[in-house]
Amino acid sequence: MPKIVVSMWITLDGFVAGPDDEMDWLLADDQLQRYERDLVESAGSLMLGRVTHADFAGYWPVAARNPDEPAAVRGYAQRLDALEKIVVSASGNIADWKGTRRIARIDPDEIAEIKRESGGTSWCTAVWR
Repeated sequence: MPKIVVSMWITLDGFVAGPDDEMDWLLADDQLQRYERDLVESAGSLMLGRVTHADFAGYWPVAARNPDEPAAVRGYAQRLDALEKIVVSASGNIADWKGTRRIARIDPDEIAEIKRESGGTSWCTAVWR
């Protein structure tokens, strides 16, 4: 059965972002980019929290079509854009991004169904608020 892989960047002292949601501490070097690319290449879907989904939806679809982006970034963005996106949001106020569906909460039966449907690993990245 496919699995859910959680990818979350966190500092050694337990923070995922600064006081103003900045993540300038994260070093996006070649090794990190290869790791992320490998994750999305094997993924059948992408599961996000509402806030992370909005951040991604505001950037990656544009990057996927931007000829000024490096080829590796554009390829990564195109893969994210093509994946099914599953947003966990109780409010339902989610960003518009093609291929997105919403679930209201984490329900074990629904998660099991997502795993059966995905056709691959579901990659989950989120800051739950």
